[in-house]
Amino acid sequence: MKHTPFGYEVVEGKIVINEEEADLIKLMYAVYLFGGSYKAAAKAAGLPLKHSGVKNILRNRKYLGSDSYPAIIDKETFDAAEEERKRREVA
Repeated sequence: MKHTPFGYEVVEGKIVINEEEADLIKLMYAVYLFGGSYKAAAKAAGLPLKHSGVKNILRNRKYLGSDSYPAIIDKETFDAAEEERKRREVA
């Protein structure tokens, strides 16, 4: 059985957005882009995730949308988070 990423669920055989989880994903992006750490982003969303779990969510291209997955995050937000991640890795 395939794992459905956080933020999505399968309804009648189709992948749809789980709105409650999608709101938490959007919140994590916002906190991170506002300068918060991965851990702060997880805490703001009320999720018991470690650094790597948040990083994996913020880097998951499925959230941009595809033939199989509806978009949760727009490209500008995703790209901004990637740029911020790269900036922080060098700092």
